[in-house]
Amino acid sequence: MLGLGHSLVAGSALGGYENNFGLKFDGTNDGALAGISGNSPANGTIKPLSPSGFTIACWCKLDIDGESDPYINTGSFYLVSTQANGGFNLQYNNRSFQFGLKLVDGDGNTTASVPKSTHAMMKNPLSSAVDQPKQFLHKPDGWHFVVGTWDGDRVKNLYVDGGRDQAGSQTVISEGVGNFGSQPEDSDSKKTEGASSGGAWTIKYDDTADRKEVDVSIGAAGSFNSGSDVTTLNAQFWEGYIGDVGIWDKELTSAEVTTLYNLHRPIDFATVQPDNLQGHWKMEEGSGTVFVESTGNVGTNGTISGATFDALAPSLDVSGYPGYA
Repeated sequence: MLGLGHSLVAGSALGGYENNFGLKFDGTNDGALAGISGNSPANGTIKPLSPSGFTIACWCKLDIDGESDPYINTGSFYLVSTQANGGFNLQYNNRSFQFGLKLVDGDGNTTASVPKSTHAMMKNPLSSAVDQPKQFLHKPDGWHFVVGTWDGDRVKNLYVDGGRDQAGSQTVISEGVGNFGSQPEDSDSKKTEGASSGGAWTIKYDDTADRKEVDVSIGAAGSFNSGSDVTTLNAQFWEGYIGDVGIWDKELTSAEVTTLYNLHRPIDFATVQPDNLQGHWKMEEGSGTVFVESTGNVGTNGTISGATFDALAPSLDVSGYPGYA
């Protein structure tokens, strides 16, 4: 992993290892469906689910036709989600990345606080240094690494472009201080639920459908029909690109998120907690309508609907980024 002060060069495909492609979505009706198999619990999201928590991560680029800076858009665009009367989602909504995860306790109380990225306007300059971006979400190539975690009890976190150990001030970038554009920890990015009156918080599961698997929607929000046992992609379509998608049945630490981000240089998700990586879709097939789940654990292969493979990737030329040499 490169450290502070290293210079990076352009010219690598998405993944930085064996992955040469991502999926391109048109924002109208493109999407992709994968799945999670399992027997316990009978209905719900990622299975099996350990007491160690949960992590969902993906590389993405919002690219809206006709908009020079799509991240000022106030619409809602889904990256990855399950539609299970709760479940989880990663999305970009009203100028912020967001991580949704509904929890329930033994008394049936639910809670659904949503960690989100603090700053959405990408290019507002510092008043004292007009040549530097103020907001951490600014990346000249438009790609971001977005991670949502849950500790298995009360705490949810959202990470954008690396862990908090590499994040500097969210408002001031001092000369010689590495900010790396990462989301700092604040009241928006970290949410701690109140103490439960009915035992520990757990992920809320769908109890209306008699099925032992759940569909993972990529590039759109899905709607599940319990009568036909079919999930359709029907709303909040992503416009742009989605690269690797990974799901762990464990909360990744800030340092592990930093390792995966690798200073904007994508690496294999199996580098971190491979035994807990339950689903990993690399999108590396390059053509066709099938994308492969690579772990062999509980994730299943996916089917593409309208989206196409594309070799566009995060730029490794970070010479203008805060905190990079």
